[in-house]
Amino acid sequence: KVGDVVCQLVERSLEMVIGIVAILMTGATYTGLSPREPITRLQTYVDQTGAQLVLAHGSTLHIALSDSSVLQLDRFVSGDGVSNDCTVLDNVTVSPDDISYIVFTSGSTGAPKGVQLRHRNFVSYIRSYVIERTDVLLHHSSVTFDAHIEEIAGPLLNGATLVILHPVGHLDMAMFSVTIREQQVTSLAIVPSQLTNMIGFVQSTEDVHSLSTLRWIVCAGEALYSSVVTNALPYLSETCCIYNHYGPAECTEAAIGHTISSADLTHPSLPLGVPMPNVHIHLLDEHLQPVIPGHHIGEICIAGAGVFAGYLGRPDLTEKVLCTVDGELCY
Repeated sequence: KVGDVVCQLVERSLEMVIGIVAILMTGATYTGLSPREPITRLQTYVDQTGAQLVLAHGSTLHIALSDSSVLQLDRFVSGDGVSNDCTVLDNVTVSPDDISYIVFTSGSTGAPKGVQLRHRNFVSYIRSYVIERTDVLLHHSSVTFDAHIEEIAGPLLNGATLVILHPVGHLDMAMFSVTIREQQVTSLAIVPSQLTNMIGFVQSTEDVHSLSTLRWIVCAGEALYSSVVTNALPYLSETCCIYNHYGPAECTEAAIGHTISSADLTHPSLPLGVPMPNVHIHLLDEHLQPVIPGHHIGEICIAGAGVFAGYLGRPDLTEKVLCTVDGELCY
């Protein structure tokens, strides 16, 4: 029900997608757990959220988490003795300010912090995106990264097509590139290091057409250098756009974006770009005063629709990272 936190411990699959949609449709809060993480860390996530329910499926049931009920998702998806009454969804009341999902990030402290994001945070971000109904997006990110929400909910909310990569496909560049080619994937969000690995594999196989269906690529999560883009260009169509995105999980997926041009490639590093729609950027000194552009180094303070609702159960940490600038809450 609204206000509950439901964790999901599922390999990348159709069941994962169904589970996320089901949690959000009931008004509950989704938290993704990765089967690749140590059980002690998974237990920490469950304990911090106070989740009473964990969705799992056949391949993850062996991972025992205490103090929570476990629901085998694939049994329900197959309709095994289950009566589905969808009319109960008519009575679900969810507000844009309710928490839609929690992403855990260790940050610089090494201790997991639960980043709480509201429905309006994500909807505002995804409406500013470049997804079209004709796009085919590939879901390949781990649930430990907030990008997996973007990869799943983004195409579904925009009427596009979602392709789910095999659970170990992100480690197998042959499977990764074959999936892109055979499923005619047009849209890919990827970290620069993984893009480098993929281009290296394509170069070794001399398969110049494996990435030719891509219409756009979003690089985020790491610094993007012009050399990475230059190496990728021979294997992409001339009309393919490459975007450099920047933003911490606390500001919902990304806050700043830049479309890379040929002129950018004459410099080693690439611009972060300009604020995305409904995002405001302040460059401030240690006294929270604006710095002089081009003359002083400042800290990026992000305001606008993406700013998170705080760290779960950690008002002390939340207070340290939030400030008010010109009446706006900033991270």
